[in-house]
Amino acid sequence: MIFTRDPDSGQAKATLVLNGEIDVATAPALRHVADNLPLSQLHRLTVDLADVPFMDSTGVAFMVSLRKRMPVGSEIVVVEAAPIVGRVLQLSGLGEVIDLPAATLAPAAGEDRLDATG
Repeated sequence: MIFTRDPDSGQAKATLVLNGEIDVATAPALRHVADNLPLSQLHRLTVDLADVPFMDSTGVAFMVSLRKRMPVGSEIVVVEAAPIVGRVLQLSGLGEVIDLPAATLAPAAGEDRLDATG
């Protein structure tokens, strides 16, 4: 994790870089990470998912747990999510509590889209 302070405001910021699949098998390691982050001190947490090829509801629960431990008015921003990971985050409704930039949610080239019109 990279921890910095904004030179103008003094607010704490951090970047958390995750890698590998995020699923029930990695839940204990994720809990350990969450328990050891200074979340109550952060104004902004950027979560880099560039090296996460798969995420299930365990990852969604992890993001929610991070958000709950951060102060009111702080933010979590997800960056560099693979299309399938971005889709899981989007479908979970997590965009209501964390920032999911549009580029994070873009479908992969050639990805099929469901058309409700038939």
